[in-house]
Amino acid sequence: WGSGTEDPAMFNPTALDCEQWVLTLKKGGFKMVILTAKHHDGFCLWPTATTDHSVVSSPWREGKGDVVRELSEACRKHDMKFGFYLSPWDRHAPTYGDSPAYNAYFIAQLTELLTNYGEIYTFFWDIPPKIKDPSLNELVRRLQPGIYINDRGFDVGDFSTPEREYKSSDGIRFTRMTEACNSVGEQSWGYRSNEDFYSIRHLTASIDRMMAMGASYLLNVGPTGEGIVTEEYAARIRRVGDWYNRMEGCLEC
Repeated sequence: WGSGTEDPAMFNPTALDCEQWVLTLKKGGFKMVILTAKHHDGFCLWPTATTDHSVVSSPWREGKGDVVRELSEACRKHDMKFGFYLSPWDRHAPTYGDSPAYNAYFIAQLTELLTNYGEIYTFFWDIPPKIKDPSLNELVRRLQPGIYINDRGFDVGDFSTPEREYKSSDGIRFTRMTEACNSVGEQSWGYRSNEDFYSIRHLTASIDRMMAMGASYLLNVGPTGEGIVTEEYAARIRRVGDWYNRMEGCLEC
């Protein structure tokens, strides 16, 4: 939740290892990785032509890095589906608002992500009132015909209806019972060194309940500023994966 005024030099994950992310998640039973390619602060994790508020202006890889490429390639290498989240709210872009100029800006970013990184399994975004271009979903489907579009109303066909987001008593957010999300840590959707973690019982019970309702389950994992998933996070993911693998074995019996 940055303000959009942050210095790109803040971004310098000198130990970034996307294969480590993917292998850690794979051990936890994950089938797909969804990367936040750009959040509301507007900083882009790929070298976009639309703005210099991106990895190009950071010291990481001497301004020649591309997190989206490194992660998408790691996913393909290890047989993991890849998707991305692209925030339609951009606190850095001066054109943000109900205007054709910002729509063109957003569409250009979306087009880059959908055409330069191979097959994209899902595109995740939240439709705000200031994005009013009805052709966006059609564009996404034309560029990636097999994609699933999650606009807080998971699209599994040719229609997509955004509906209310709900929050259950145990902190799980979900929409239309088709996608539920939670985080490994209780405090944040990013990494925190002093994180209070949800118990394994809490996480597995949440997954079990959402699976019974037919929902996909998105579990958030935040890498450190240096670019790795810590052992604290990884150990919890492995324990969830062990439970999940036992569950799958029981279902196959």
